[in-house]
Amino acid sequence: MNVKTTSAYLDLNWKHDFYQWPLLHPSIPKSTQLKFWATDSESLYEKNKATVAADWIYHNKDITYNFNSHGLRQQKELADINPDNYIYATGGCIAMGVGINEEERYTDIVANTLGMDLITWGSPLGSLKFQTINFMNMLNVAPKLPKIVIAYHAPYANTIFYSQDEFLLYTKDILAADPEKYPHHLEAYKALLNTDYAIQEGHLWRHIMKTTCRSAGIKFIDVSFFADDPYVLESETLRVDMRKKMDDINYTWARDYKMEALNGTPYASHAGVGMHKELGELILKHL
Repeated sequence: MNVKTTSAYLDLNWKHDFYQWPLLHPSIPKSTQLKFWATDSESLYEKNKATVAADWIYHNKDITYNFNSHGLRQQKELADINPDNYIYATGGCIAMGVGINEEERYTDIVANTLGMDLITWGSPLGSLKFQTINFMNMLNVAPKLPKIVIAYHAPYANTIFYSQDEFLLYTKDILAADPEKYPHHLEAYKALLNTDYAIQEGHLWRHIMKTTCRSAGIKFIDVSFFADDPYVLESETLRVDMRKKMDDINYTWARDYKMEALNGTPYASHAGVGMHKELGELILKHL
C-alpha cells in the first residue's frame, strides 16, 4: 500500500445520515495508509526535529496511520473481528491515537493484554453526544455485542448540534459551523459556555451509554486524560493527569508536540506513549 501524506483537517460541519455507522469526520480517509495526519503534520514534525532535544524519541521513530475500509484507525477490517470476543472503544482524536502508533494506544494495550479484538471508533472533537449517537448506531448493526466498551471523555466544552442534516461541532477555541448559515447555534453555544449545560449534558449522554451497557451485560469503562475537567471531577471516570509530567515530552506528549503552546496547560498536543501506557494499565486493574 502506498504511503501518502495529508494536511486536510478540521472542516467541522458536514452532512451525514444521522442513523449511519460509523459517523466520521470528513477528514478521515478510508482504505489508506499515511505517514502524517491531522495535527500530526509533516511541517510540525520538521520544525520539532530542528528544535527539540536530541533525546526526543521521534527523531528516530516513525508513525503509521492505517485506516480500514470503514474509516476506522485500525488495520483489521470489521469482517475479521471476532464477534464473540471484542472491545468497542469510542472517543475523540486522543482515542484515535493522533501522534502515536495504534499499537501504543491505551485501547490496544488493553485488548492485546486480554487477547481480544478491538473496534476503535474515533473522530476529531468526538463529544460525549457524538460518541453516544455512534455507539447506539453501532448496536443496530453489530452481529453481536462487545464484551467491553471503553469510552474516552474529551474536554467537556466540546459540543455538537445537528441541524439541517449537518453536524456542527464547537469547542472554546474552534467555532466550526458557518456563522451566516447557523448564527443562532453559534450564539447559543457561546451563551451555554456561561452555564453548566455542557457538564450536565455530559452526564446525560454518558448515562445513556452506561445504562445501555448495564442492561446488555457489557462492561463499561469511562476514561480521560483531563483530570481537572469539570465533568471528570463529578463522575467516576478513570483518569490519568496529563499535568504531572509535562516536561517529559517523550512520556506525556505525542509527535504533534507544540512547545510554544504549553504555558502550564495540558493542551499542547495529544497524549504520548507514556500516558497511554499508564491509562491502559489503570483500565486493566479495574476490569
